[in-house]
Amino acid sequence: MKDLQIAKEILNQENLALCVVKDEKVIYKSTKKGIYSLYMIATTMPDQMKGASLADKTIGKAAAMICKSLEVKEIYSYLVSTPAVSVFGRERIHFTKEVPMIMNREKNDSCPMEKIAYNTNSTERLLKEIKEFLIVKGKININE
Repeated sequence: MKDLQIAKEILNQENLALCVVKDEKVIYKSTKKGIYSLYMIATTMPDQMKGASLADKTIGKAAAMICKSLEVKEIYSYLVSTPAVSVFGRERIHFTKEVPMIMNREKNDSCPMEKIAYNTNSTERLLKEIKEFLIVKGKININE
């Protein structure tokens, strides 16, 4: 659990949204909220993630599906959804608070990523739908 502890400490100290540690070295960190950073990890550095530990402020089902497909060893999150725990496994996900569903930023509906993930168990399909969402939101270009 050394890598997870390092990731958690850096997440807190640097006020990050996401921190990934492998073999006691930080391999990725980000202040960007939402699924963008995890999507970028999944599409640009998937081979580096096997056996890594990840600390994130919020983990929903979509994030858990991506982490599982990348063979992330363990996760820490402040807030986690029950579907995320089911996907990733209670023994590998450590959290402060569990909620039935991650809410959107306005707190008036489910998170769009939770909605996308609710309708699929295919990580490949999930990543395609996340890409479409990020394109519409102007977070990535069509060619990325």
